[in-house]
Amino acid sequence: MDYKTLEIRRAIHEIENNYPPDDFISSYKDFLRHRDFLHFYQFNPKVFWSLIELTSRLWRSEKRINRYSLIAVSKRYLNKYPDKANVLNQNSNIIFRLFQSLIIDEDIKLSESIINKLKYPLNSLLINVKLRDNEIELLCNNTHKSPQILNRVLRYPHPNKIISEWARQNYKSEFAVDRRAEMASWILDEDPEFSIDIETLRSDFAILNHREEKNFNKYAEEFDFYQLIEKEFNPIFEDPERDLLDINLTRYNIKPPQFKETKRFYGSAINYKYIGEEGMEFKPELKLEELKEKFEANIDNILKVSIAWSIAYSRLPINEKTELLKKYYSEDVHFTFLRIGKRIKSVAFLEWLI
Repeated sequence: MDYKTLEIRRAIHEIENNYPPDDFISSYKDFLRHRDFLHFYQFNPKVFWSLIELTSRLWRSEKRINRYSLIAVSKRYLNKYPDKANVLNQNSNIIFRLFQSLIIDEDIKLSESIINKLKYPLNSLLINVKLRDNEIELLCNNTHKSPQILNRVLRYPHPNKIISEWARQNYKSEFAVDRRAEMASWILDEDPEFSIDIETLRSDFAILNHREEKNFNKYAEEFDFYQLIEKEFNPIFEDPERDLLDINLTRYNIKPPQFKETKRFYGSAINYKYIGEEGMEFKPELKLEELKEKFEANIDNILKVSIAWSIAYSRLPINEKTELLKKYYSEDVHFTFLRIGKRIKSVAFLEWLI
C-alpha cells in the first residue's frame, strides 16, 4: 500500500471510529492487516488480549515476525482506554511472562538493539499493574539486571511486605544511593517512624563524589585524546592538495566526548568554562570541594527534603502522609513541600501550608 492510500484509509477509519468484533485479530495475518488502523477503533478489551496472547504464542517463534510492532501496537491501542490498570489486571501474568523472558531470564534470541527497543513498551505495560507475590519476589531478586526491573520494584503502586523487607535488607546497598527516598518510602510503609539520617546522606554524598570523580577522570582522558587527534587530523582534512580518496573517512568518526554529570537535587559538582579561540566551546570542570561546602552548609534542609520525598513516595494513607510531612516542614524548603502537596493531592496539607 502506497503512502497516499495509507493516509486516506487512516482518515476513513478515524472518522468511522468503529467498534471491532471480538475475533478482529486472531492471527498474525490479521494483525498485519489491521495494525496501521487499530488505534482508530474503539477499545475492545477482548481484541487487546487477543493481541497479547498472539504475541505470547509467537514470542519464541522461528518465523519472521515483528515483536516490537506487536507490543507497540498493543500499547497504543490500550492507551485509548482511561482505566488501563483495570484491563491489565485481568490477565497480567501473560505480560509479566514476556517481561520475564526478555529482561530477567534473557532466554529469547534477538539482537541487542531489538531487545533494548522492546524493553520500554513491555516495561510500560507493567506500570500500575498488581503483580502476584512470586512475580514480585522474582523482580526483587533481579533488580541488579536492569533499570526497568529496579523501577518496577521501587515504583510499585501498592503496599507490599515483600518489597518492604527487600528495601530494609538493601537499604545500605550502593545502588540505593541514587534512590534513597524511594528505598526509605518502602520501609516507611511498615514503620511510619522510620527516617533517613544525616550520616546516611553523608555516606551517599561521598559515594556519589567518588563516582563523579572516576567518571570525570575518564572523560578528561578522552577529551585530551580527542584534542590530540583533532590537532593531528585537521591539517590533513584542511589541505586542498591532499587526495582524500586515500583516507578511509569511516574510520575517523571524531567527535568530542560528552560528560554526563550525576544529577543531585541540592546542586552540581560541575562548572563549565569556555575554551577555544572564539570562546564558543565549553568544557566541564570538577568542583567537588565547593559542592561539599554547599552540602554541609545546607545539610539540614537536604535532610528535610529527602525525608519529605520518602513520605510522598510511600503508600501510606494521605492523612498519615500529611501528619508526617508537618513534622519536617520549614520555610526554607517551602516550595518542595508545596510540590509534594500537589503531588499527593492533599487539600488538607495545602491548607495547612497557608
